[in-house]
Amino acid sequence: LLQHNLALIDMSGQLAISGTPRDPRLEGVIQVERGTFRLPGSRASFTRTTGSVAFSRLYRFPAQTPTLAITSEADYRDPSGQNHLITLSIEGALSQLNWNLYTSSGLNKAQTMTLIFSGRTPEQFRRQLGNDAVASCIRTLLRGWVFPFKPGAPAPVAFPFVFSPAS
Repeated sequence: LLQHNLALIDMSGQLAISGTPRDPRLEGVIQVERGTFRLPGSRASFTRTTGSVAFSRLYRFPAQTPTLAITSEADYRDPSGQNHLITLSIEGALSQLNWNLYTSSGLNKAQTMTLIFSGRTPEQFRRQLGNDAVASCIRTLLRGWVFPFKPGAPAPVAFPFVFSPAS
């Protein structure tokens, strides 16, 4: 169980730990069985989360391993009553995470970000503002948003697991 002020995620699996304290080697897979989380400032709550966190003893921890493959979905109804299934996917090593955000109604990453942070589809947002210059500034701001982990930058990692011998 990973509990954080942004997320509550149930995980299970086994890890084999070898190597030295200066060069730990981890092997195994942690399954993300279910979970909920909310991106800061977002109106959507991601309630269906699954995936895996895979560790390989052949790669250096934490620079090259683990590798994440996590998908989460949120149901969101915009002010016009249209339902959107929002999907967030996170893949890759911690140092090079790739993420995507899209909806079943065809919105791409930038459009989906407009939806979950403003509460409106890009078209509703444009109509509400009525000013193309303001809308252009907001779109530029949203396109510049990046996932909190920058490639190559150190990322704090905490594994609140209790390890016990396999039976």
